[in-house]
Amino acid sequence: MDKRRQHSAEFEARVALEAAQGSKTVRAIAQEHEVHPVQVRQWKKEPIERLPEVFGRKPGPKTGIEAYVHRYNTWWPRQAFGGITPQMTCEGKLANIA
Repeated sequence: MDKRRQHSAEFEARVALEAAQGSKTVRAIAQEHEVHPVQVRQWKKEPIERLPEVFGRKPGPKTGIEAYVHRYNTWWPRQAFGGITPQMTCEGKLANIA
């Protein structure tokens, strides 16, 4: 039984870029590089799906409790407690931080 071929990241990137350009069909690219068309589609699909990560916002609170805690901690007025701002942790507990 044949072992599975392992391709370098450069090879996969080159094939994916060629497929994404759309100048040739996936089948033609697969035949040219001697790989299965399904593999070419997978290599083409992955970087396209990850583009939002590349051009996404700067790291910050995501969703759920992290977003709520961030809004709470940035909104709370310091003057309300004489310069002490109650900070909320991600566990939902308040911690007084000056």
